[in-house]
Amino acid sequence: NGGFLPPDRRCKMLRNTHTPLRRIGKPEDIVGPAIFLASGDSDFITGETIVVDGGISIYTNGYGF
Repeated sequence: NGGFLPPDRRCKMLRNTHTPLRRIGKPEDIVGPAIFLASGDSDFITGETIVVDGGISIYTNGYGF
């Protein structure tokens, strides 16, 4: 596995067009939720999926782009 490959221009344009926030996610977008889940503030959360996707799942029924 070569890891994450940056999207080509067309893919990036389509993703930006179809994402409510008009951009793809950045690593720093996940920091807040990750810190919250690792903290004691999330002690009462069990068995949940926290979606950090810029809103794209409202168009894709949760299946991603």
